[in-house]
Amino acid sequence: MKDDNKTKKQLVHELTELRSQNAELEKSITGSISAELMAEESSRYAESIVETVRDPLLVLDEDLKIISANRNFYRTFKVTHSETIRSFIYDLGNKQWDIPKLRELLEEVLLQKTSFDDYEVEHDFATIGRRIMLLNARQIERMLGKERVILLAIEDITERKEIETGLKKAHEELESFAYSVSHDLRAPLRGIDGWSLALLEDYKDKLDKQGREYIDLVRSEAQIMGRLIDDLLMFSRQNRAEMNQLPLDMTAMAQTIISRLQQQNLTLQADFIVQPGLRALGDNNLIEIALKNLLENAAKFSSKSSRAVIEFGQVEEEGRKAFFVRDNGVGFDMAYSNKLFGVFRRLHKASEFPGTGIGLASVQRIINRHGGRIWAEAKVNEGATFYFTLNEAT
Repeated sequence: MKDDNKTKKQLVHELTELRSQNAELEKSITGSISAELMAEESSRYAESIVETVRDPLLVLDEDLKIISANRNFYRTFKVTHSETIRSFIYDLGNKQWDIPKLRELLEEVLLQKTSFDDYEVEHDFATIGRRIMLLNARQIERMLGKERVILLAIEDITERKEIETGLKKAHEELESFAYSVSHDLRAPLRGIDGWSLALLEDYKDKLDKQGREYIDLVRSEAQIMGRLIDDLLMFSRQNRAEMNQLPLDMTAMAQTIISRLQQQNLTLQADFIVQPGLRALGDNNLIEIALKNLLENAAKFSSKSSRAVIEFGQVEEEGRKAFFVRDNGVGFDMAYSNKLFGVFRRLHKASEFPGTGIGLASVQRIINRHGGRIWAEAKVNEGATFYFTLNEAT
């Protein structure tokens, strides 16, 4: 009887343990099912996002075989699902994707968990012709099994490249035309000025006062036109000139320009303040042209101030160092600031402040060529400040 009771106790104990194990098993199965459902839901969610992306997308496995593609991939490359899935990336486009550099980049993404951006590929595809593609890749991990895959985005930039090429060609043709016209106009203008001077000198006694004034006006207009053409030629050359970027002593450059200004204009009454220790990286000739323009403008537009003060220095702007040229002259209305850097755009009358209207356009072109930017702040009758950025000298 005792043995029977012991057996029953053992059976009860074993049954309890069995129920506990069943409960743990049920919990484990439920967890697995939940995880699978979550994974499926996550996969569906991810796929729905991928399908809404306008650019073609591919998902590659560790062997660089295609395991998924969005509909825009099929539309762009005009291939079918069966031709694509489980195929090697290098077999796409009649093996046009079998590029050593691309293979190297994709393998690097897998091995080092890195990424690459904006890798340009140009190829002839059997179905869509010659195209230029921009590739971006990232390694991602799937939820289950931690399988590593690569998400490859493909952007067709063929039309954009064609537009850029067309714009560049049109710009070069326009530059060439402007240069030719400007160059061809210089000789006739010199002739007008020279023959007018000869007329004034040889026939001065035969001309009355009004006649002499007319000839002076002809010469003055010819000289103004000559300066305008010289500025146009300089403006045209700035895009043609090769750049030689070197460390520049901006403080010394400013001081030299100011010294020349004072020698050329003995009536110039202005206090110049130059911050010491300013340096930058740039082409010496081009940067000197830009800084000379800005300092000359500051002197010109503050010439009517009772005490002109012109500063050249450097400040911190949006996390980057910016040079500035500041004056306390006539300033301008910021509502018209969009006209500042246009060719032949003027914010003041030529009768008040002479000039050709090309200087600031030249400055902007030079700064842009150096990868910098230029902008201005001003108030009417309270002066103006022109800021520009350049790469820092190391």
